[in-house]
This record gives sequence, structure tokens and C-alpha cells, in this order.
Amino acid sequence: MRAPVLALVLGASGALACTGQIGDVGRASTEVSGSAGTGSSATGSTGAAGSSGSSSGTGSSTTGGQGGGTADPGGKAGVATVGESPLRRLGKTELYNTVRDLFPTLKADFNADIDLPADNDVQLAFAIPGTVSDLEVKRFMDLAEATIAALGTSAPGNQVTCGADQTACARTFVTTFGKRAFRRPLDPVEVDDLMALYTKLRTDPEMAYNLPQALGIVVEAMLQSPGFLYRWERGLAAPQTDGSLVKFDNYEMASRLSYFLWNSMPDAALLTAADAGQLSTPDQVATQAARLLADKRTDETFADFVTQWLELGPLKDIIKDAANYPGFKPEFRDSMRAETVAFTRDVLRGPSPTFTSLLTAPYTYVNSTLGQYYGVTADATGKVNLAGTARLGVLTQGALMAVKGNSYRTSPVRRGKFILNRMLCESVPPPPPDVVPELPPPDPTKTLREQMADHRTKASCAACHTTMDALGFAFEHFDGAGNYRKDDNGHPIDASGKVTLDGPLVLEFQDSTDLAKALAATPAAHACFAKQWLRFAIDRFEQDADGAAVAYLVSSYEGSALDTRDLAVKVTRTLPFSHRAPAQGEVLTP
Repeated sequence: MRAPVLALVLGASGALACTGQIGDVGRASTEVSGSAGTGSSATGSTGAAGSSGSSSGTGSSTTGGQGGGTADPGGKAGVATVGESPLRRLGKTELYNTVRDLFPTLKADFNADIDLPADNDVQLAFAIPGTVSDLEVKRFMDLAEATIAALGTSAPGNQVTCGADQTACARTFVTTFGKRAFRRPLDPVEVDDLMALYTKLRTDPEMAYNLPQALGIVVEAMLQSPGFLYRWERGLAAPQTDGSLVKFDNYEMASRLSYFLWNSMPDAALLTAADAGQLSTPDQVATQAARLLADKRTDETFADFVTQWLELGPLKDIIKDAANYPGFKPEFRDSMRAETVAFTRDVLRGPSPTFTSLLTAPYTYVNSTLGQYYGVTADATGKVNLAGTARLGVLTQGALMAVKGNSYRTSPVRRGKFILNRMLCESVPPPPPDVVPELPPPDPTKTLREQMADHRTKASCAACHTTMDALGFAFEHFDGAGNYRKDDNGHPIDASGKVTLDGPLVLEFQDSTDLAKALAATPAAHACFAKQWLRFAIDRFEQDADGAAVAYLVSSYEGSALDTRDLAVKVTRTLPFSHRAPAQGEVLTP
């Protein structure tokens, strides 16, 4: 088997300032913290992001080679290793999807209009929920109350029919509904605590709630509990150890699968599999992953992954200077995102769900408004044949070009940095403190490429910008508002470039379509795409201890002819998906 390409390193690793070094993003000493607020000593953290290519060897006796393929899943031959994992709160999308799946009778137009805590867009570039303030705790309470109020007579407490022993009936409700809400069986202590609340609501003279009212408040309490709001599903039980590692149990795996592929809670089939202990092996997990992947609900996950991978979050609020881009209208923002989502769904559900197709498919989908802006005509389905145009694949779509453009002109720096970060997994260190990263005012007598030539003559800037800017110039035919342009203020555009990367690898291109094709054929870009899926699935950077799992994914992705649906399933077979390292200071009690 060919040796997997794990990463490109454009310079010496570990640079924290712009000293001429662009390196593997996995080597950046950036810690992405997990969610706080539970008081657990086993919270863990993502730790410093580690290099992905440091591990090799022969297999693991503790995991049966899980996630290793022909590579050792550990950091040392015969020893399984994996990085620490964060304790994860449900993000906004996950929370709303979970509420809807937990309460199927909730009306489709339910919108609590509650300002929930933001998901932090950190260096990982995939949304990670942050810590929770006292005010935000109140917002979780507001959401719980609004949900039960919106359900009205269809609230779970109103559907309970009890005999003479209403207390026993309530306990049964707490254990059965609680299992769905917490995605696992409740511990007896948790049941007792919820029953104590129920009893007080029923017997306190100042309350004296009837059965449905009391159960409604008990459900509200569940919706504010760490058991509902957080993503470690083991409850009060001791961690399940596997050698020196912690293995996620069957219920934890059910949730890891469903939140990875559906952005929501496990369905009945997953919980049934967990009950039967059938999420314990890589094959069992992969079988369920394939089932979930076949469901149309995964389309939203595909869209979520791609829009976060492309860093399109700012699109919804983006503003363009009306003097420079009079044709750009705020309503284009939704149309541009819809284009990327529709294109992504078509590619990843189609016969060639590959990285190559994402970058080089010669078509897109637009509505009439965006089609007019682009100057293209769509068929009845919204599909546009891009043959003969300057657009190709996802990299030249308006959403990405607008997000990576300035409000009044293009931004080769942003666009080039994006290619390095998101397509090649390379880190670009910040500029030195004595460098002002502002360009001079626009000069109508020069192209932007000519104006930017000066800062590349400075030694402190040139080493990073020579590579970064060259990649960004490939997109100069697309203005800062995402539309095609023939010239730069009347001057011919030079979108060509040649970039030499360590490896060695040479990317030579005449324009953005050439660059897209070059990236699509580059093993380092394939490796980066595989890493991005792993990061998306486990909510953290890969660490040194995850090296063999990354090698397995990269090798498998190449071996599958870049089948992205297959890659998503393979991610669930890896140690970082099924195991975690004990957190610093965590005591693993049997």
C-alpha cells in the first residue's frame, strides 16, 4: 500500500509569528476549550492541536486495530493512544433539532425566539459551544418553558394516564421519558431527584399542582439538566476503561453517531442497539453509521459540514460597499448560501460524492435572483451548466468569494489564507507586532496585484505572503461581492501563479479553475479533507496521539477513490471517535 500523505508542511513547524514559516495547522499551540459548567473532574479538553503524522506501527491488542487499518492506532507500536476529548454542550442547531425530535408534536413553525448562547467560531472553524454565563442559564430555562407551553395539551405530561398510584405512575414516566431526554437510562439517584421535585410540586400547599402540571415542570427540569444539555452520555456511572483509555459506552456511541450525522438525538433504532450492547465494536458502529447516512436527514449535516468548512458563517451579516458593488443586494446572501447547500447535496448524494467533484463539478444551482446576478440561465430545477464560464465547483461560488472578499475590493490575502487553512490544513501565523496589515488606499492606476507587490518585498512579510497571495490571486476574476469581472479597474487581470510547497509539490495555475483542478488532484488536499471530517466529528483538532487514526482515514479515503460518504462511515471506526484519553487529573474508578 502506498504511504499515506498526512500533511504538507510549508516551513518549519511551531511558528507563532510571521517569521517566514507556514506550517501544519495541527501543530499550532492553540487550545480549544470545551464547555464548562458541570463541575466534572473528567471534563477534559481538546488539548493542543498535534501533528498528525507522527505515529506508525503494527496494531493494538486493546482495540483490535480499530481505526488503524494497516497502521498502528497508537503513538507507539502496539500501544493504542488517542487524544483527550471535550465535554460538549449541545450547539444551537443540535439543541433545536433535539427538542423537535424529542417532542414530535411540536409545530413546525415553533420558534422560541430565545437568544441562546453562541457557538464559538474558533480556530477549529467548526462550531463549538462555549461556556455558559448565568444569563444564558436563564435562557435555557426560557426555552424549556416555551417548549412546554407551545406543546399545550400535547405535552408529555398531559398524555399520561395513571391509575390509583399516581406516584408510581410518575416514576415510570420519569424513567421512560427521561431515557429519551438524556439519551440513556437514568441513574436511580437522578430518578429520585426528579421524583423529589414531582413530590414537592404535588404536596406543597403553595403549589398543589395536578399530575399533568407537575410532570410538565419535571420535563422542564430535564431540559435544563446537564444530562440533556451536554454530550457525554455516561451519566453518574464510572468511565468504561479500555486499557489506559476510556471507551465511550453504547449510549455514548449512539449519541456520538446521531449528533455527528444528524445533528440530533438518537432515534429509537440507535437506542435499541445501545440497549442490546450492539454499539461496542467498529463493525457495529459502522453499520449504524451507514444506516444514518442513508437517511435524508444527513443532507443537512452535509450542508452544515460544507458551510462551516468553507467558513460561510459571516455570510448572513455581510455588507458590501454600495459605491463599489451597486448590484449586490442583501437578499443575495441567502441565495448564495442556498446555492452552496443545493450543490453540496447534489454532489454528496450523487454517484460521485468526492472531494474532486466538490471542487471541479461543472455545474451549480441558483434561483432566478442569483442567476440574474451571475448572468446565467438555470433550467427548471435551478441547475446551471458552467461550461464556458469562469466558475467551477464550490471554490468560485458567490458565497465563498463574497465572504473572502473585502467590502470594497477583493482580498487575495483572505482567499489565499483560506486555501492554505481549509484546503491544505496549513497554519498561517499572525504578522509580527511591528507590521501594520493594512494595504494603502486603492490606486486606480494599478491592479491590486501590483499594489500588493511592495509588501512582499519585506522579509518579514514575504515568506508568508509569497505563497498566500499567489494562491489568492487565482481568484482575482471574482470581485469582493462574488461576481465575475473581466478586468481590475480597466486593467488586465493576471490570475496565474506558481507555488512550491514542501513535499515537494508544485501548484501551477492560470486562474481559479486551474487551481481548483490542481487541488482536486493533490494528495495533500485529500488528506486535509479527511482531517476536516475527523475534526467535525470529534469536535477538536487531531492530536499527536491520534496520528494513526488520521493515517488510516487518509489511506482509506485515497483507497475509496475519494468517496466522501464512505469517509464519513470510516470516521466512526476510528479510536478518536470511540475512545478518549483520560483528562488531566481525572481519576478512573472501576
